[in-house]
Amino acid sequence: MTASLLNPHNIAEWSRGQELPLGDIGQPPPLDQLPPIRPNHEVPEHEPDIVELIRKSYQAAPMCSNFDEKKWREYIWAYYRLIEKVDREIGVILQALRESGLEKSTLVVLSADHGDCQGSHRWNQKTILYEEATRVPFVISQPGTVARGKSNRLVNTGIDLIPTLCDYAGIKPPDGLPGISLGRGRPRSTAS
Repeated sequence: MTASLLNPHNIAEWSRGQELPLGDIGQPPPLDQLPPIRPNHEVPEHEPDIVELIRKSYQAAPMCSNFDEKKWREYIWAYYRLIEKVDREIGVILQALRESGLEKSTLVVLSADHGDCQGSHRWNQKTILYEEATRVPFVISQPGTVARGKSNRLVNTGIDLIPTLCDYAGIKPPDGLPGISLGRGRPRSTAS
């Protein structure tokens, strides 16, 4: 089963001042209660030319290019509220697994297709390959099967997902498939 959760993507509508399609998140609190600006908020001094060109193309149709510090902090606050909406949806799914008795026999994998710069480098998009836009969650959970912990291994969800799912299912991945299993024990190469 797949559950495709849209948020926090609605941050794009929020940044344009549009109504949020999946429900309102309220008004931002006063400035002293907003999250701080990102430590790397300013545009890097020696940004590559291509990044500059992309940035200029987005400024022609501004979404956040005219944000001041307060607006950026409100943006970060709004992004967190949208993540909380996702957390609630995940909670509904996990509760349904518990109530149905399927929790211990179901592998849950959470990932995303891209991140958001959230004001780092004065950017809010996925378009530029800053770490904030490319680093995404990859969570594997199954009570009693998956050990608790955190890994700093570099994961490419686009190629490592299938070998990982095959590993947990106890089946051999297709021959020649790139990627490694991030599952049980030590990762193994799945390339032939």
